[in-house]
Amino acid sequence: MSDWKLVSYQEAEELVGVSARTLKRMVQRGELTEYTFGRSKRLSLKELLTPRSPTGDEHQN
Repeated sequence: MSDWKLVSYQEAEELVGVSARTLKRMVQRGELTEYTFGRSKRLSLKELLTPRSPTGDEHQN
């Protein structure tokens, strides 16, 4: 799989099972990177498929 595969918000919703609104919040928090090409916004497939902790905190005690 290519590291630079980018998907639309709609494709991302279907792949990871969360809403576009949640994905946009994750972008705002810096958890995901949004790539803009003209008016088209895309997300990195690699970032979407990287496991995260449920709280968003990468450090576990």
